Amino acid sequence: MALPNIIKNILATSVFTLSSSMAFAGGTWQELGVMQGFPAAEGKQVTSANWVWYPYNRWSFQNVDKLLPTTDLVNGQPTALLRGETQDLLPLTIKNAKGETLTIGELLDSHNTDAFMVLHNGKVVTEQYWNHMEQESTHWIASMTKSFTGLAAEILIDQGVIERSKKAQHYVPQLEGTALGSATIGQLLNMTAGTEWDESMAALQDKTSFARQYGNAAGTWPTGEASSGVFGILPNIQLKQAHDKHFTYNSPQADTIGWVMSAATGKRVETLISELFFDRMGSEDRAYMMADTNTYAWATGGLNISLRDAAKFGQMMVDKGKVNGTKLFSEDVYHNITTGDASKFKGTPYDSRIPGGAYSSYFWLTNDDDGSFLAKGMFSQYIYMNPKKNIVIVRFASPQISSMPEYDLDMLTAFRAIAQSLTD
Repeated sequence: MALPNIIKNILATSVFTLSSSMAFAGGTWQELGVMQGFPAAEGKQVTSANWVWYPYNRWSFQNVDKLLPTTDLVNGQPTALLRGETQDLLPLTIKNAKGETLTIGELLDSHNTDAFMVLHNGKVVTEQYWNHMEQESTHWIASMTKSFTGLAAEILIDQGVIERSKKAQHYVPQLEGTALGSATIGQLLNMTAGTEWDESMAALQDKTSFARQYGNAAGTWPTGEASSGVFGILPNIQLKQAHDKHFTYNSPQADTIGWVMSAATGKRVETLISELFFDRMGSEDRAYMMADTNTYAWATGGLNISLRDAAKFGQMMVDKGKVNGTKLFSEDVYHNITTGDASKFKGTPYDSRIPGGAYSSYFWLTNDDDGSFLAKGMFSQYIYMNPKKNIVIVRFASPQISSMPEYDLDMLTAFRAIAQSLTD
Protein backbone atom coordinates (compact mmCIF):
# COMPACT_ATOMS: atom_id res chain seq x y z
CA MET A 1 0.00 0.00 0.00
CA ALA A 2 3.01 2.35 -0.17
CA LEU A 3 2.61 5.56 -2.18
CA PRO A 4 4.81 6.33 -5.19
CA ASN A 5 8.24 7.70 -4.28
CA ILE A 6 7.57 11.20 -5.60
CA ILE A 7 4.55 11.51 -3.29
CA LYS A 8 6.39 9.95 -0.36
CA ASN A 9 9.14 12.52 -0.69
CA ILE A 10 6.65 15.37 -0.61
CA LEU A 11 4.78 13.93 2.34
CA ALA A 12 7.89 13.26 4.40
CA THR A 13 7.81 16.86 5.60
CA SER A 14 4.08 17.55 5.57
CA VAL A 15 0.82 16.19 6.90
CA PHE A 16 -1.07 13.94 4.49
CA THR A 17 -4.55 15.49 4.30
CA LEU A 18 -7.30 14.29 1.98
CA SER A 19 -9.19 16.94 0.05
CA SER A 20 -11.67 14.72 -1.77
CA SER A 21 -15.41 15.30 -1.58
CA MET A 22 -15.63 12.07 0.40
CA ALA A 23 -13.82 13.67 3.32
CA PHE A 24 -16.58 16.23 3.81
CA ALA A 25 -19.63 14.17 2.86
CA GLY A 26 -21.20 14.85 6.26
CA GLY A 27 -20.74 18.60 5.93
CA THR A 28 -18.12 20.63 7.76
CA TRP A 29 -19.29 23.04 10.43
CA GLN A 30 -18.70 25.90 8.01
CA GLU A 31 -20.67 24.20 5.23
CA LEU A 32 -23.48 23.55 7.69
CA GLY A 33 -23.48 27.21 8.71
CA VAL A 34 -22.75 26.39 12.34
CA MET A 35 -21.29 29.36 14.25
CA GLN A 36 -21.05 31.43 11.07
CA GLY A 37 -21.68 35.18 11.32
CA PHE A 38 -21.89 37.64 14.20
CA PRO A 39 -24.12 36.40 15.61
CA ALA A 40 -24.72 33.02 14.03
CA ALA A 41 -28.12 32.54 12.43
CA GLU A 42 -31.02 31.24 14.48
CA GLY A 43 -30.70 27.48 14.83
CA LYS A 44 -26.97 27.58 14.04
CA GLN A 45 -25.70 28.93 17.38
CA VAL A 46 -23.87 26.42 19.59
CA THR A 47 -24.75 26.62 23.28
CA SER A 48 -24.06 24.67 26.46
CA ALA A 49 -27.48 23.07 25.98
CA ASN A 50 -27.05 21.72 22.43
CA TRP A 51 -23.28 21.34 21.98
CA VAL A 52 -23.22 17.55 22.09
CA TRP A 53 -25.79 17.03 19.32
CA TYR A 54 -25.38 17.14 15.53
CA PRO A 55 -24.85 19.46 13.68
CA TYR A 56 -23.60 21.59 16.57
CA ASN A 57 -21.01 18.98 17.56
CA ARG A 58 -19.24 19.48 14.22
CA TRP A 59 -17.96 22.74 15.74
CA SER A 60 -18.22 22.16 19.47
CA PHE A 61 -16.07 19.04 19.78
CA GLN A 62 -13.10 21.19 18.75
CA ASN A 63 -14.17 24.18 20.86
CA VAL A 64 -15.38 22.89 24.21
CA ASP A 65 -13.36 25.48 26.11
CA LYS A 66 -15.43 28.23 24.48
CA LEU A 67 -18.63 26.74 25.89
CA LEU A 68 -17.91 25.17 29.27
CA PRO A 69 -15.61 25.64 32.29
CA THR A 70 -12.31 23.79 31.88
CA THR A 71 -9.06 23.13 33.72
CA ASP A 72 -5.74 22.51 31.98
CA LEU A 73 -3.30 19.62 32.15
CA VAL A 74 0.44 20.33 32.16
CA ASN A 75 2.89 19.53 29.36
CA GLY A 76 6.37 19.09 30.74
CA GLN A 77 8.66 17.56 28.11
CA PRO A 78 7.14 17.88 24.61
CA THR A 79 8.63 15.75 21.85
CA ALA A 80 7.64 15.48 18.20
CA LEU A 81 6.39 12.21 16.75
CA LEU A 82 8.75 10.49 14.33
CA ARG A 83 7.52 10.10 10.76
CA GLY A 84 7.67 6.81 8.94
CA GLU A 85 6.87 5.88 5.36
CA THR A 86 3.50 7.47 4.62
CA GLN A 87 0.74 5.00 3.77
CA ASP A 88 -2.61 5.68 2.11
CA LEU A 89 -4.72 3.21 4.07
CA LEU A 90 -8.18 4.48 3.15
CA PRO A 91 -8.53 2.35 -0.01
CA LEU A 92 -8.21 -0.86 2.05
CA THR A 93 -11.47 -2.81 1.92
CA ILE A 94 -13.33 -4.63 4.68
CA LYS A 95 -16.66 -6.38 5.09
CA ASN A 96 -18.86 -4.56 7.57
CA ALA A 97 -21.25 -6.11 10.09
CA LYS A 98 -23.96 -6.23 7.40
CA GLY A 99 -21.71 -8.18 5.04
CA GLU A 100 -21.19 -5.22 2.72
CA THR A 101 -17.80 -4.47 1.19
CA LEU A 102 -16.56 -0.94 1.69
CA THR A 103 -13.29 0.92 1.96
CA ILE A 104 -11.91 2.17 5.24
CA GLY A 105 -12.28 5.67 3.80
CA GLU A 106 -16.00 5.10 3.28
CA LEU A 107 -16.30 3.73 6.81
CA LEU A 108 -14.58 6.75 8.32
CA ASP A 109 -16.71 9.09 6.27
CA SER A 110 -19.94 7.39 7.32
CA HIS A 111 -19.64 8.86 10.81
CA ASN A 112 -17.98 12.22 10.14
CA THR A 113 -14.35 11.61 11.02
CA ASP A 114 -12.47 14.73 12.15
CA ALA A 115 -8.98 13.26 12.48
CA PHE A 116 -7.24 9.93 11.92
CA MET A 117 -3.73 8.76 12.75
CA VAL A 118 -1.85 5.47 12.48
CA LEU A 119 1.48 4.74 14.16
CA HIS A 120 3.60 1.71 13.26
CA ASN A 121 6.64 0.98 15.39
CA GLY A 122 6.17 4.38 17.00
CA LYS A 123 6.26 6.31 13.72
CA VAL A 124 3.47 8.17 11.93
CA VAL A 125 2.39 6.44 8.72
CA THR A 126 -0.96 8.21 8.35
CA GLU A 127 -2.07 11.57 9.76
CA GLN A 128 -5.22 13.12 8.33
CA TYR A 129 -7.60 15.92 9.30
CA TRP A 130 -11.07 16.97 8.17
CA ASN A 131 -13.78 19.41 9.23
CA HIS A 132 -11.22 22.23 9.66
CA MET A 133 -9.36 20.38 12.40
CA GLU A 134 -5.60 21.02 12.52
CA GLN A 135 -2.54 19.46 14.14
CA GLU A 136 -2.76 21.64 17.26
CA SER A 137 -6.55 21.45 17.56
CA THR A 138 -8.00 19.87 20.66
CA HIS A 139 -10.93 17.48 20.36
CA TRP A 140 -13.31 16.18 22.99
CA ILE A 141 -12.54 12.48 23.51
CA ALA A 142 -15.53 11.71 25.77
CA SER A 143 -15.15 8.44 27.68
CA MET A 144 -11.65 7.79 26.39
CA THR A 145 -10.96 10.08 29.37
CA LYS A 146 -11.70 7.09 31.58
CA SER A 147 -8.62 5.29 30.27
CA PHE A 148 -6.42 8.21 31.38
CA THR A 149 -8.13 8.11 34.79
CA GLY A 150 -7.76 4.33 34.95
CA LEU A 151 -4.04 4.47 34.18
CA ALA A 152 -3.53 7.11 36.88
CA ALA A 153 -5.38 4.91 39.39
CA GLU A 154 -3.35 1.83 38.49
CA ILE A 155 -0.11 3.78 38.95
CA LEU A 156 -1.28 4.93 42.39
CA ILE A 157 -2.16 1.33 43.28
CA ASP A 158 1.30 0.24 42.16
CA GLN A 159 2.83 2.97 44.32
CA GLY A 160 0.83 1.80 47.34
CA VAL A 161 -1.10 5.06 47.61
CA ILE A 162 -4.46 3.31 47.21
CA GLU A 163 -5.35 -0.38 47.51
CA ARG A 164 -7.44 -2.37 45.06
CA SER A 165 -9.24 -4.31 47.81
CA LYS A 166 -10.18 -1.27 49.90
CA LYS A 167 -13.66 0.21 49.65
CA ALA A 168 -14.14 3.70 48.26
CA GLN A 169 -15.51 4.89 51.60
CA HIS A 170 -12.11 4.09 53.17
CA TYR A 171 -10.69 7.05 51.23
CA VAL A 172 -13.78 9.24 50.93
CA PRO A 173 -15.69 9.59 54.23
CA GLN A 174 -18.54 11.34 52.40
CA LEU A 175 -19.31 8.00 50.72
CA GLU A 176 -19.64 6.08 54.00
CA GLY A 177 -22.79 3.94 53.91
CA THR A 178 -23.54 4.67 50.24
CA ALA A 179 -23.79 2.29 47.30
CA LEU A 180 -20.62 3.60 45.66
CA GLY A 181 -18.81 3.79 48.99
CA SER A 182 -19.38 0.08 49.61
CA ALA A 183 -17.68 -0.93 46.34
CA THR A 184 -13.99 -1.76 46.26
CA ILE A 185 -11.48 0.15 44.16
CA GLY A 186 -11.09 -2.91 41.93
CA GLN A 187 -14.84 -3.21 41.37
CA LEU A 188 -15.10 0.46 40.48
CA LEU A 189 -12.16 0.25 38.07
CA ASN A 190 -13.68 -2.72 36.26
CA MET A 191 -17.26 -1.41 36.47
CA THR A 192 -18.55 -4.44 38.31
CA ALA A 193 -19.95 -2.41 41.21
CA GLY A 194 -23.70 -2.98 41.28
CA THR A 195 -24.85 0.64 41.35
CA GLU A 196 -27.89 2.03 39.55
CA TRP A 197 -27.29 3.99 36.35
CA ASP A 198 -28.98 4.61 33.00
CA GLU A 199 -26.66 6.09 30.36
CA SER A 200 -28.99 5.67 27.40
CA MET A 201 -29.51 8.52 24.97
CA ALA A 202 -33.14 8.67 26.07
CA ALA A 203 -32.02 9.29 29.65
CA LEU A 204 -29.44 11.88 28.65
CA GLN A 205 -32.03 13.78 26.62
CA ASP A 206 -34.70 13.66 29.36
CA LYS A 207 -34.32 16.78 31.51
CA THR A 208 -36.09 15.03 34.40
CA SER A 209 -33.80 11.98 34.47
CA PHE A 210 -31.06 11.32 37.00
CA ALA A 211 -28.58 11.15 34.11
CA ARG A 212 -29.41 14.76 33.23
CA GLN A 213 -29.11 15.78 36.87
CA TYR A 214 -25.70 14.17 36.78
CA GLY A 215 -24.80 16.01 33.58
CA ASN A 216 -25.85 19.25 35.23
CA ALA A 217 -23.67 18.50 38.26
CA ALA A 218 -20.76 17.65 35.97
CA GLY A 219 -21.22 20.96 34.18
CA THR A 220 -21.48 19.25 30.81
CA TRP A 221 -25.23 19.49 30.15
CA PRO A 222 -26.43 22.39 32.31
CA THR A 223 -30.12 22.46 33.14
CA GLY A 224 -30.02 25.75 35.01
CA GLU A 225 -30.65 24.09 38.38
CA ALA A 226 -28.33 24.71 41.32
CA SER A 227 -25.81 21.92 41.88
CA SER A 228 -23.10 20.96 44.35
CA GLY A 229 -21.05 19.25 41.64
CA VAL A 230 -20.24 15.61 40.99
CA PHE A 231 -19.09 15.04 44.58
CA GLY A 232 -22.50 16.21 45.73
CA ILE A 233 -24.46 13.79 43.57
CA LEU A 234 -22.37 10.59 43.82
CA PRO A 235 -23.60 9.76 47.36
CA ASN A 236 -27.19 9.74 46.05
CA ILE A 237 -26.66 6.86 43.62
CA GLN A 238 -28.48 3.72 44.75
CA LEU A 239 -27.53 0.04 44.72
CA LYS A 240 -29.18 -2.02 41.96
CA GLN A 241 -27.62 -5.44 42.58
CA ALA A 242 -24.79 -7.06 44.52
CA HIS A 243 -21.30 -5.90 43.65
CA ASP A 244 -19.01 -7.97 41.41
CA LYS A 245 -21.70 -9.92 39.53
CA HIS A 246 -21.00 -8.68 36.00
CA PHE A 247 -19.79 -5.71 33.99
CA THR A 248 -22.23 -2.83 33.50
CA TYR A 249 -21.05 0.37 31.85
CA ASN A 250 -21.42 2.99 34.55
CA SER A 251 -19.77 6.41 34.22
CA PRO A 252 -20.21 7.61 37.83
CA GLN A 253 -17.94 4.78 38.94
CA ALA A 254 -15.04 6.46 37.12
CA ASP A 255 -15.87 9.76 38.80
CA THR A 256 -15.80 7.92 42.11
CA ILE A 257 -12.28 6.72 41.33
CA GLY A 258 -11.34 10.31 40.52
CA TRP A 259 -12.63 11.37 43.93
CA VAL A 260 -10.73 8.53 45.64
CA MET A 261 -7.48 9.52 43.93
CA SER A 262 -7.84 13.14 44.96
CA ALA A 263 -8.80 12.27 48.54
CA ALA A 264 -5.85 9.88 48.87
CA THR A 265 -3.28 12.29 47.45
CA GLY A 266 -4.63 15.77 48.15
CA LYS A 267 -4.28 16.57 44.45
CA ARG A 268 -6.78 17.32 41.69
CA VAL A 269 -7.38 14.74 38.97
CA GLU A 270 -5.85 16.85 36.19
CA THR A 271 -2.74 17.35 38.34
CA LEU A 272 -2.41 13.62 38.97
CA ILE A 273 -2.79 12.71 35.30
CA SER A 274 -0.23 15.37 34.41
CA GLU A 275 2.32 14.35 37.03
CA LEU A 276 1.96 10.58 36.76
CA PHE A 277 2.41 10.34 32.99
CA PHE A 278 0.98 13.07 30.75
CA ASP A 279 3.74 15.66 31.19
CA ARG A 280 6.41 12.97 30.67
CA MET A 281 4.96 11.10 27.69
CA GLY A 282 6.02 13.83 25.24
CA SER A 283 2.68 15.63 24.98
CA GLU A 284 3.16 18.75 22.89
CA ASP A 285 -0.22 20.47 22.59
CA ARG A 286 -2.67 22.03 24.98
CA ALA A 287 -4.89 19.58 26.84
CA TYR A 288 -7.72 20.36 29.22
CA MET A 289 -10.59 18.74 31.08
CA MET A 290 -14.13 19.97 31.52
CA ALA A 291 -14.81 21.05 35.09
CA ASP A 292 -17.93 20.49 37.15
CA THR A 293 -19.92 23.17 38.95
CA ASN A 294 -17.35 23.13 41.76
CA THR A 295 -14.39 23.46 39.32
CA TYR A 296 -13.24 19.83 39.71
CA ALA A 297 -12.17 17.94 36.58
CA TRP A 298 -14.73 15.54 35.11
CA ALA A 299 -12.78 12.28 35.45
CA THR A 300 -15.19 10.14 33.47
CA GLY A 301 -15.45 12.10 30.23
CA GLY A 302 -13.96 15.58 30.29
CA LEU A 303 -10.64 15.36 28.43
CA ASN A 304 -9.86 17.34 25.28
CA ILE A 305 -6.53 16.69 23.54
CA SER A 306 -4.86 16.78 20.14
CA LEU A 307 -4.70 13.83 17.76
CA ARG A 308 -0.94 13.55 18.19
CA ASP A 309 -1.07 13.50 21.98
CA ALA A 310 -3.78 10.84 21.92
CA ALA A 311 -1.47 8.77 19.71
CA LYS A 312 1.41 9.30 22.13
CA PHE A 313 -0.77 7.98 24.94
CA GLY A 314 -1.53 4.90 22.85
CA GLN A 315 2.14 4.36 22.03
CA MET A 316 3.09 4.69 25.69
CA MET A 317 0.58 1.94 26.48
CA VAL A 318 1.83 -0.31 23.66
CA ASP A 319 5.39 0.21 24.93
CA LYS A 320 4.29 -0.78 28.45
CA GLY A 321 5.07 2.59 29.94
CA LYS A 322 8.39 3.24 28.26
CA VAL A 323 8.85 6.70 26.69
CA ASN A 324 12.20 7.73 25.22
CA GLY A 325 13.97 5.05 27.22
CA THR A 326 12.33 5.95 30.54
CA LYS A 327 9.74 3.76 32.27
CA LEU A 328 6.81 5.88 33.43
CA PHE A 329 5.04 2.93 35.05
CA SER A 330 5.79 -0.68 35.87
CA GLU A 331 5.04 -3.93 34.04
CA ASP A 332 2.54 -4.69 36.81
CA VAL A 333 0.50 -1.63 35.87
CA TYR A 334 0.39 -2.75 32.25
CA HIS A 335 -0.47 -6.33 33.24
CA ASN A 336 -3.32 -5.26 35.51
CA ILE A 337 -4.79 -3.05 32.79
CA THR A 338 -4.57 -5.66 30.04
CA THR A 339 -5.84 -8.62 32.08
CA GLY A 340 -9.61 -8.66 32.39
CA ASP A 341 -12.35 -11.08 33.45
CA ALA A 342 -14.15 -12.12 30.26
CA SER A 343 -16.77 -14.01 32.28
CA LYS A 344 -18.03 -10.71 33.74
CA PHE A 345 -18.32 -9.30 30.19
CA LYS A 346 -19.95 -12.30 28.52
CA GLY A 347 -23.66 -11.98 27.85
CA THR A 348 -23.77 -8.23 28.46
CA PRO A 349 -24.95 -5.82 25.72
CA TYR A 350 -21.30 -4.88 25.14
CA ASP A 351 -20.35 -8.45 24.27
CA SER A 352 -21.98 -7.82 20.88
CA ARG A 353 -19.65 -4.86 20.30
CA ILE A 354 -16.42 -6.62 21.29
CA PRO A 355 -17.22 -10.36 21.17
CA GLY A 356 -15.20 -12.31 23.72
CA GLY A 357 -13.87 -9.09 25.18
CA ALA A 358 -13.39 -7.78 28.70
CA TYR A 359 -13.22 -4.46 30.53
CA SER A 360 -10.36 -3.56 32.83
CA SER A 361 -9.37 -0.28 34.49
CA TYR A 362 -11.46 1.62 31.92
CA PHE A 363 -9.86 -0.03 28.89
CA TRP A 364 -11.72 -2.32 26.48
CA LEU A 365 -9.85 -5.61 25.90
CA THR A 366 -10.43 -7.59 22.71
CA ASN A 367 -8.70 -10.77 23.95
CA ASP A 368 -7.53 -11.43 20.39
CA ASP A 369 -4.24 -13.07 19.41
CA ASP A 370 -2.50 -9.68 19.27
CA GLY A 371 -3.61 -8.67 22.76
CA SER A 372 -5.12 -5.50 21.32
CA PHE A 373 -7.13 -3.15 23.50
CA LEU A 374 -8.93 0.17 23.16
CA ALA A 375 -9.84 3.43 24.78
CA LYS A 376 -13.32 4.28 23.53
CA GLY A 377 -15.69 7.22 23.81
CA MET A 378 -19.19 8.12 22.66
CA PHE A 379 -19.61 9.59 19.21
CA SER A 380 -17.01 7.13 17.89
CA GLN A 381 -13.77 8.25 19.52
CA TYR A 382 -11.14 5.49 19.54
CA ILE A 383 -7.55 4.71 20.45
CA TYR A 384 -6.69 1.22 19.22
CA MET A 385 -3.53 -0.30 20.72
CA ASN A 386 -1.95 -3.47 19.31
CA PRO A 387 1.18 -4.44 21.27
CA LYS A 388 2.08 -7.50 19.19
CA LYS A 389 2.16 -5.62 15.89
CA ASN A 390 3.19 -2.29 17.51
CA ILE A 391 0.26 -0.42 15.98
CA VAL A 392 -1.62 2.56 17.40
CA ILE A 393 -4.68 4.01 15.64
CA VAL A 394 -6.58 7.11 16.76
CA ARG A 395 -9.87 8.30 15.38
CA PHE A 396 -11.76 11.47 16.39
CA ALA A 397 -15.25 12.20 15.05
CA SER A 398 -18.39 14.33 15.38
CA PRO A 399 -21.17 12.15 13.94
CA GLN A 400 -24.94 12.35 14.06
CA ILE A 401 -25.37 9.17 16.12
CA SER A 402 -23.64 8.77 19.47
CA SER A 403 -23.21 4.99 19.50
CA MET A 404 -23.99 1.97 17.31
CA PRO A 405 -22.97 -1.64 18.11
CA GLU A 406 -22.36 -2.47 14.45
CA TYR A 407 -20.12 0.56 14.09
CA ASP A 408 -17.90 -0.64 16.93
CA LEU A 409 -17.62 -3.98 15.13
CA ASP A 410 -16.83 -2.28 11.83
CA MET A 411 -14.18 -0.03 13.33
CA LEU A 412 -12.49 -2.95 15.07
CA THR A 413 -12.50 -4.81 11.75
CA ALA A 414 -10.93 -1.77 10.09
CA PHE A 415 -8.28 -1.43 12.79
CA ARG A 416 -7.34 -5.08 12.42
CA ALA A 417 -7.20 -4.79 8.63
CA ILE A 418 -4.84 -1.82 8.93
CA ALA A 419 -2.64 -3.64 11.43
CA GLN A 420 -2.49 -6.68 9.17
CA SER A 421 -1.69 -4.63 6.05
CA LEU A 422 1.22 -2.89 7.77
CA THR A 423 2.79 -6.08 9.09
CA ASP A 424 2.32 -8.54 6.21
